[in-house]
Amino acid sequence: MRSCPQCRSLFNVDNEFCSIDGARLVEDAADPLIGERIDRYHFVERLGTGAMGVVYRVRHAQLDRDFAIKVLYGEFAASDSLSARFRREARAMSRMNHPNVVSVVDFGSTEHGLEFLVMEFIEGYTLEDLVAEEGRLAT
Repeated sequence: MRSCPQCRSLFNVDNEFCSIDGARLVEDAADPLIGERIDRYHFVERLGTGAMGVVYRVRHAQLDRDFAIKVLYGEFAASDSLSARFRREARAMSRMNHPNVVSVVDFGSTEHGLEFLVMEFIEGYTLEDLVAEEGRLAT
């Protein structure tokens, strides 16, 4: 995966330059956010990747509690319309209160342009693991 050495954004496309700050992207086997800190959140491990970003387990510095944080890929964070959509979805999700829906507790952006969404961290199986173990789920 390509990343920006300045803003630490990850890119899921073959850009040569960061769409946030214009720096030349680098190919790096190590995730540039692991071990780093954004705001109050210390990045511990990568949990997974999706179409729009990467999800990590983070540790809140003051609360001494784990959370999951989704960081948008740089190509999406650089888009004003996609960033606005991400923030609208974060606000909408933060208003939901249901036992089957993960709670959104925070969202924001760094001074370098990384967009992130903080959710409760729930230990357990991924849907992919469940389907691999038990087969297709009944509808």
